[in-house]
Amino acid sequence: MLTGAARASIVGCGIEALSVGPPAMRKVTVQAKKRPTILDVAKLSRTSVGTVSRVLNENSAVRTDTQRRVRSAVDRLGYRPNAIARSMRTKSTHAIGFIVPDICNPIFATIMRAAEEILIESGYFMMLANTDLNPAREVEIIEVFAQRRIDALIMAVSTENNPSLIKATSNLETPVVMLNRELSNKFDAVLIDDFNGVRQATEYLIQLGHTRIGLITAGEEINPGRQRTAGYRAAYSNSERPVDESLIRAGVFETDGYRETFALLDSKKPPTAIISGNQVLVGVLRALRQKKQRIPDDISLISCDDTYLAELMVPALTVLDRSLVETGRMAARLVLQHLQSESPREPQRITLPTQLIRRDSCRSPKN
Repeated sequence: MLTGAARASIVGCGIEALSVGPPAMRKVTVQAKKRPTILDVAKLSRTSVGTVSRVLNENSAVRTDTQRRVRSAVDRLGYRPNAIARSMRTKSTHAIGFIVPDICNPIFATIMRAAEEILIESGYFMMLANTDLNPAREVEIIEVFAQRRIDALIMAVSTENNPSLIKATSNLETPVVMLNRELSNKFDAVLIDDFNGVRQATEYLIQLGHTRIGLITAGEEINPGRQRTAGYRAAYSNSERPVDESLIRAGVFETDGYRETFALLDSKKPPTAIISGNQVLVGVLRALRQKKQRIPDDISLISCDDTYLAELMVPALTVLDRSLVETGRMAARLVLQHLQSESPREPQRITLPTQLIRRDSCRSPKN
């Protein structure tokens, strides 16, 4: 027997608690508060269940004084409609799935927050899922979201050529908006002009006198990697200079930034400038510091996305500013267009511009 303590067990709809201790054992039963139902609301407001349902669904045909009585009863009872039952009736959950490969990446945090602001204004909420760059997990999450009957899906996948992922998305019956990815022509896509962004950055460095420029970016299995590599090559072609393939480090994930930068700096002909993706920037900076490479005295550096890290660094980084907030807003608007349209529409592809913001991390090479 427990002494000077308490033990409890759940019995039916109540909680039976045994309090043990001096001066005597007492038995106390606390009944759990009954959750109010729509029938309770109907009784209190002196209306029918059907009328309460119409008021909760904002049917304007209900008289104003009746609406007032129902809403007063709802407030007094603290009644909350059953979301699952309501979604079965209305064919809508008012939930939008949002799938990202890395929730810690500030790029996706910015896009997500911007999208959420637009969706909330229209009465929708967001369900966020992180995949850790794992295609198998992406498939699993897509299937879970489909089972939960989300109204639409916004997502950035880790790869565009995984057969299982392509199959899972092709079976979706809800609207889909891709974030800077091109998985299928039947989906809307909000793309970023990474091609012209990296082309501008490369041409700027060439104008400063750099001929050996390293590019550390995602691989060609996703749209940003393809576009950045193509923009880099276009800049060299426009300047009539050959491309040294060893300077292109594509297919790089977050943890690879340090390794790839170290390899570039240890090569026989190291670069005098580097263009880096945002997700690998920390690794790039760590490698430059370990190799005692000062920015911009020893090496020039340009990064993607105008993050706090880029702006507050000393020296402040030159960046390719991509419209991340507008990306999120546009994705949300496309979702709402689908959900509020009475008839199907053709998929839209919207490309947002990039801008080269020049700061203090670039200068002409020493030699």
